[in-house]
Amino acid sequence: MNGINKQLALLDGIPVVIRSALAFENSAQAGEIILAVPAGEEERYAALCSQYGITKLKAAVHGGATRFLSVKNALEYVSAGYAYIAIHDGARPLISTADIDRVLTDAVQYGSAIAAAPVTDTIKQVSGGSTPPRPRRRSAGSFTPPAWKSWGAAPRSSPTTAPCLSCAANRCT
Repeated sequence: MNGINKQLALLDGIPVVIRSALAFENSAQAGEIILAVPAGEEERYAALCSQYGITKLKAAVHGGATRFLSVKNALEYVSAGYAYIAIHDGARPLISTADIDRVLTDAVQYGSAIAAAPVTDTIKQVSGGSTPPRPRRRSAGSFTPPAWKSWGAAPRSSPTTAPCLSCAANRCT
């Protein structure tokens, strides 16, 4: 955003990343929050979480040059025993706690899940110079957070408890 850190941009007076974190804070199924943030900004993000009453923050950790590396760095901080992982882009503040709970519930039932909504745009499939429309009724757009069963984790007392890894590094989009 032209040199502006969009995660810290205010949306109705609250930083975007905090709105995302609050949605997970208010989820009974999210057990801890780990933020992957720009290098040198860890204390700033942790202080913001404290200021807004986010008690599930386990750590604000150095993100990476790519989303993959940010998620990789954050995964190293997940507490032992979590059975499910959810990853959310901290710059997407309009996720609801209800959507988070639904994704985590579905991940428990099916092994993985992602938030999705019916497509309302016209979708075209390009094939040999022809662009026939695709039926919308069979298409959905996916959104963060995806959630899945953690590899080799022993479940906690609540099988739906999951950490949220919120990717808030500058290069995560």
